[in-house]
Amino acid sequence: VDSGGLASNTDISSGGWQYVRAGGLASDTDISSGGGQYVYNGGVASNTDISNGGLQDVRAGGVASDTDISSGGRQFVSSGGSAVGISQHEGGNVIVTIFGGDSSTTVMGSNASGAFSLSNGGASNSILS
Repeated sequence: VDSGGLASNTDISSGGWQYVRAGGLASDTDISSGGGQYVYNGGVASNTDISNGGLQDVRAGGVASDTDISSGGRQFVSSGGSAVGISQHEGGNVIVTIFGGDSSTTVMGSNASGAFSLSNGGASNSILS
Protein backbone atom coordinates (compact mmCIF):
# COMPACT_ATOMS: atom_id res chain seq x y z
CA VAL A 1 0.00 0.00 0.00
CA ASP A 2 1.91 3.02 -1.26
CA SER A 3 1.44 6.76 -0.73
CA GLY A 4 -2.19 7.78 -1.19
CA GLY A 5 -3.29 4.16 -1.35
CA LEU A 6 -5.99 2.51 0.72
CA ALA A 7 -6.46 -1.19 1.36
CA SER A 8 -9.62 -2.08 3.24
CA ASN A 9 -11.37 -5.27 4.32
CA THR A 10 -8.36 -7.45 3.56
CA ASP A 11 -7.73 -11.01 4.78
CA ILE A 12 -4.06 -12.03 4.99
CA SER A 13 -3.06 -15.65 5.65
CA SER A 14 -1.00 -18.63 4.46
CA GLY A 15 2.22 -16.82 3.58
CA GLY A 16 0.55 -13.63 2.34
CA TRP A 17 2.14 -10.29 3.24
CA GLN A 18 0.99 -6.71 3.13
CA TYR A 19 3.42 -3.77 3.16
CA VAL A 20 2.06 -0.40 4.29
CA ARG A 21 4.46 2.35 3.26
CA ALA A 22 4.62 6.12 3.83
CA GLY A 23 1.26 7.73 3.09
CA GLY A 24 -0.51 4.39 2.79
CA LEU A 25 -3.45 3.23 4.89
CA ALA A 26 -4.63 -0.29 5.61
CA SER A 27 -7.92 -0.59 7.47
CA ASP A 28 -10.15 -3.43 8.63
CA THR A 29 -7.54 -6.12 8.09
CA ASP A 30 -7.67 -9.71 9.38
CA ILE A 31 -4.27 -11.40 9.76
CA SER A 32 -4.09 -15.12 10.59
CA SER A 33 -2.23 -18.42 10.14
CA GLY A 34 0.99 -17.52 8.41
CA GLY A 35 -0.01 -14.06 7.21
CA GLY A 36 1.78 -10.84 8.07
CA GLN A 37 1.73 -7.08 7.74
CA TYR A 38 4.62 -4.61 7.84
CA VAL A 39 3.84 -0.99 8.73
CA TYR A 40 6.72 1.25 7.70
CA ASN A 41 7.64 4.86 8.50
CA GLY A 42 4.65 7.05 7.62
CA GLY A 43 2.30 4.11 7.07
CA VAL A 44 -0.88 3.57 9.09
CA ALA A 45 -2.80 0.39 9.92
CA SER A 46 -6.13 0.70 11.68
CA ASN A 47 -8.78 -1.72 12.92
CA THR A 48 -6.62 -4.82 12.58
CA ASP A 49 -7.43 -8.27 13.96
CA ILE A 50 -4.44 -10.55 14.53
CA SER A 51 -5.16 -14.18 15.39
CA ASN A 52 -3.44 -17.56 15.58
CA GLY A 53 -0.23 -17.50 13.56
CA GLY A 54 -0.68 -13.95 12.26
CA LEU A 55 1.74 -11.11 12.87
CA GLN A 56 2.03 -7.38 12.48
CA ASP A 57 5.39 -5.61 12.49
CA VAL A 58 5.28 -1.88 13.21
CA ARG A 59 8.58 -0.25 12.27
CA ALA A 60 10.02 3.11 13.37
CA GLY A 61 7.62 5.87 12.33
CA GLY A 62 4.81 3.43 11.58
CA VAL A 63 1.45 3.68 13.32
CA ALA A 64 -1.00 0.93 14.27
CA SER A 65 -4.28 1.85 15.91
CA ASP A 66 -7.17 -0.19 17.28
CA THR A 67 -5.56 -3.62 17.03
CA ASP A 68 -7.17 -6.74 18.47
CA ILE A 69 -4.66 -9.48 19.30
CA SER A 70 -6.08 -12.89 20.17
CA SER A 71 -4.42 -16.18 21.09
CA GLY A 72 -1.42 -16.94 18.89
CA GLY A 73 -1.38 -13.48 17.34
CA ARG A 74 1.75 -11.35 17.56
CA GLN A 75 2.38 -7.65 17.25
CA PHE A 76 5.99 -6.46 17.02
CA VAL A 77 6.72 -2.80 17.67
CA SER A 78 10.20 -1.54 16.84
CA SER A 79 11.88 1.39 18.54
CA GLY A 80 10.20 4.56 17.25
CA GLY A 81 6.96 2.83 16.30
CA SER A 82 3.52 3.60 17.67
CA ALA A 83 0.75 1.14 18.55
CA VAL A 84 -2.30 2.50 20.36
CA GLY A 85 -5.75 1.15 21.12
CA ILE A 86 -4.49 -2.42 21.52
CA SER A 87 -6.81 -5.09 22.90
CA GLN A 88 -4.49 -7.88 24.04
CA HIS A 89 -6.31 -11.12 24.85
CA GLU A 90 -5.00 -14.23 26.59
CA GLY A 91 -2.31 -15.85 24.46
CA GLY A 92 -1.84 -12.77 22.29
CA ASN A 93 1.62 -11.18 22.28
CA VAL A 94 2.88 -7.62 22.05
CA ILE A 95 6.65 -7.61 21.56
CA VAL A 96 8.37 -4.25 21.87
CA THR A 97 12.00 -3.49 21.09
CA ILE A 98 13.35 -0.28 22.59
CA PHE A 99 16.80 1.11 23.23
CA GLY A 100 18.19 3.15 26.10
CA GLY A 101 16.95 6.72 26.09
CA ASP A 102 14.10 5.92 23.67
CA SER A 103 11.23 8.33 24.27
CA SER A 104 9.54 8.03 20.87
CA THR A 105 8.05 4.53 21.10
CA THR A 106 4.42 4.54 22.23
CA VAL A 107 2.41 1.41 23.01
CA MET A 108 -0.98 1.64 24.73
CA GLY A 109 -3.97 -0.61 25.19
CA SER A 110 -5.69 -3.01 27.53
CA ASN A 111 -5.01 -6.54 28.73
CA ALA A 112 -6.00 -8.79 31.64
CA SER A 113 -4.33 -6.34 34.04
CA GLY A 114 -6.32 -3.38 32.73
CA ALA A 115 -4.87 -0.46 30.83
CA PHE A 116 -1.20 -0.79 29.91
CA SER A 117 1.26 1.61 28.38
CA LEU A 118 4.83 2.09 27.34
CA SER A 119 5.81 5.66 26.61
CA ASN A 120 8.62 8.07 27.44
CA GLY A 121 10.76 5.09 28.44
CA GLY A 122 8.37 3.86 31.14
CA ALA A 123 6.02 0.87 31.23
CA SER A 124 2.96 0.03 33.29
CA ASN A 125 0.71 -3.06 33.57
CA SER A 126 2.65 -4.99 30.93
CA ILE A 127 2.39 -8.79 30.98
CA LEU A 128 5.82 -10.37 30.75
CA SER A 129 6.26 -13.98 29.72
